Amino acid sequence: MSNPQDNDTGVPRRHAPGWVQQEAARTQRYSGGQPVRIEEPSDPFATLVPTRNQKALMGYYFAVFSVIPMIGLGLGPIAIWHGIRGLGAIKENADLPGKAHAIVAITLGSLTTIAHWFTLMFVLYSLLSPKR
Repeated sequence: MSNPQDNDTGVPRRHAPGWVQQEAARTQRYSGGQPVRIEEPSDPFATLVPTRNQKALMGYYFAVFSVIPMIGLGLGPIAIWHGIRGLGAIKENADLPGKAHAIVAITLGSLTTIAHWFTLMFVLYSLLSPKR
Protein backbone atom coordinates (compact mmCIF):
# COMPACT_ATOMS: atom_id res chain seq x y z
CA MET A 1 0.00 0.00 0.00
CA SER A 2 1.30 3.44 -0.85
CA ASN A 3 2.03 6.08 1.69
CA PRO A 4 -0.78 8.72 1.83
CA GLN A 5 1.91 11.40 1.65
CA ASP A 6 3.76 9.91 -1.31
CA ASN A 7 3.56 13.08 -3.35
CA ASP A 8 6.28 15.71 -2.95
CA THR A 9 4.06 18.33 -1.36
CA GLY A 10 3.41 16.63 1.95
CA VAL A 11 -0.34 16.92 1.37
CA PRO A 12 -2.09 13.56 1.82
CA ARG A 13 -3.66 12.44 -1.44
CA ARG A 14 -6.79 11.15 0.20
CA HIS A 15 -7.65 14.59 1.59
CA ALA A 16 -6.97 16.93 -1.33
CA PRO A 17 -8.02 16.93 -4.98
CA GLY A 18 -5.32 17.09 -7.64
CA TRP A 19 -5.56 20.81 -8.28
CA VAL A 20 -5.13 21.51 -4.55
CA GLN A 21 -2.04 19.34 -4.47
CA GLN A 22 -0.59 21.18 -7.45
CA GLU A 23 -1.31 24.55 -5.86
CA ALA A 24 0.23 23.41 -2.57
CA ALA A 25 3.33 22.21 -4.42
CA ARG A 26 3.56 25.49 -6.30
CA THR A 27 3.38 27.59 -3.16
CA GLN A 28 5.80 25.44 -1.14
CA ARG A 29 8.75 25.58 -3.54
CA TYR A 30 11.94 27.10 -2.23
CA SER A 31 15.06 28.23 -4.00
CA GLY A 32 18.18 28.67 -1.91
CA GLY A 33 16.17 28.82 1.29
CA GLN A 34 14.03 31.74 0.07
CA PRO A 35 10.40 31.46 -1.03
CA VAL A 36 9.95 31.52 -4.77
CA ARG A 37 7.99 34.50 -6.04
CA ILE A 38 4.74 33.31 -7.55
CA GLU A 39 3.68 35.35 -10.52
CA GLU A 40 0.12 36.56 -10.46
CA PRO A 41 -1.76 36.20 -13.70
CA SER A 42 -1.33 39.37 -15.70
CA ASP A 43 -4.32 41.59 -16.17
CA PRO A 44 -4.82 42.33 -19.89
CA PHE A 45 -6.44 45.68 -19.05
CA ALA A 46 -3.31 46.73 -17.16
CA THR A 47 -1.29 46.10 -20.33
CA LEU A 48 -3.58 48.23 -22.48
CA VAL A 49 -3.97 51.05 -19.96
CA PRO A 50 -0.89 51.25 -17.72
CA THR A 51 -2.50 52.87 -14.70
CA ARG A 52 0.55 52.14 -12.54
CA ASN A 53 2.70 54.44 -14.71
CA GLN A 54 0.75 57.69 -14.60
CA LYS A 55 3.49 59.71 -16.31
CA ALA A 56 3.51 57.57 -19.46
CA LEU A 57 -0.28 57.41 -19.55
CA MET A 58 -0.67 61.17 -19.19
CA GLY A 59 1.96 61.75 -21.87
CA TYR A 60 0.07 59.43 -24.20
CA TYR A 61 -3.20 61.29 -23.67
CA PHE A 62 -1.54 64.69 -24.10
CA ALA A 63 0.04 63.44 -27.34
CA VAL A 64 -3.28 62.20 -28.69
CA PHE A 65 -5.01 65.48 -27.89
CA SER A 66 -2.10 67.50 -29.28
CA VAL A 67 -3.29 66.56 -32.77
CA ILE A 68 -6.10 69.12 -32.37
CA PRO A 69 -5.10 72.37 -34.14
CA MET A 70 -3.94 75.26 -31.92
CA ILE A 71 -4.20 73.11 -28.78
CA GLY A 72 -1.20 71.13 -29.97
CA LEU A 73 1.04 74.17 -29.62
CA GLY A 74 1.07 73.63 -25.88
CA LEU A 75 0.11 69.98 -25.47
CA GLY A 76 2.89 68.66 -27.72
CA PRO A 77 5.76 69.77 -25.45
CA ILE A 78 3.81 68.62 -22.38
CA ALA A 79 3.41 65.18 -24.01
CA ILE A 80 7.15 65.00 -24.68
CA TRP A 81 7.92 65.94 -21.07
CA HIS A 82 5.56 63.33 -19.61
CA GLY A 83 6.81 60.68 -22.04
CA ILE A 84 10.40 61.24 -20.97
CA ARG A 85 9.40 61.10 -17.31
CA GLY A 86 7.45 57.88 -18.00
CA LEU A 87 10.51 56.25 -19.56
CA GLY A 88 12.58 57.41 -16.59
CA ALA A 89 10.13 55.77 -14.21
CA ILE A 90 10.39 52.54 -16.21
CA LYS A 91 14.19 52.67 -16.00
CA GLU A 92 13.95 53.01 -12.21
CA ASN A 93 11.41 50.20 -11.84
CA ALA A 94 11.50 47.63 -14.65
CA ASP A 95 8.19 46.10 -13.50
CA LEU A 96 6.22 49.20 -14.51
CA PRO A 97 4.16 48.93 -17.70
CA GLY A 98 3.70 51.70 -20.24
CA LYS A 99 6.89 51.75 -22.27
CA ALA A 100 4.95 51.85 -25.54
CA HIS A 101 2.74 54.65 -24.23
CA ALA A 102 5.81 56.69 -23.28
CA ILE A 103 7.42 56.15 -26.69
CA VAL A 104 4.20 57.14 -28.47
CA ALA A 105 3.98 60.24 -26.27
CA ILE A 106 7.51 61.31 -27.18
CA THR A 107 7.15 60.53 -30.89
CA LEU A 108 3.66 61.90 -31.51
CA GLY A 109 4.30 64.87 -29.23
CA SER A 110 7.45 65.72 -31.19
CA LEU A 111 5.71 65.41 -34.55
CA THR A 112 2.73 67.52 -33.57
CA THR A 113 4.92 70.13 -31.90
CA ILE A 114 7.06 70.51 -35.01
CA ALA A 115 4.02 70.56 -37.30
CA HIS A 116 2.09 73.11 -35.25
CA TRP A 117 5.00 75.48 -34.74
CA PHE A 118 6.01 75.23 -38.40
CA THR A 119 2.44 76.00 -39.44
CA LEU A 120 2.27 78.96 -37.04
CA MET A 121 5.53 80.37 -38.39
CA PHE A 122 4.33 79.91 -41.98
CA VAL A 123 1.03 81.69 -41.25
CA LEU A 124 2.79 84.55 -39.47
CA TYR A 125 5.31 84.87 -42.29
CA SER A 126 2.49 84.94 -44.83
CA LEU A 127 0.61 87.62 -42.90
CA LEU A 128 3.61 89.84 -42.16
CA SER A 129 5.50 89.59 -45.44
CA PRO A 130 5.06 92.47 -47.90
CA LYS A 131 2.68 91.82 -50.75
CA ARG A 132 4.08 91.74 -54.27
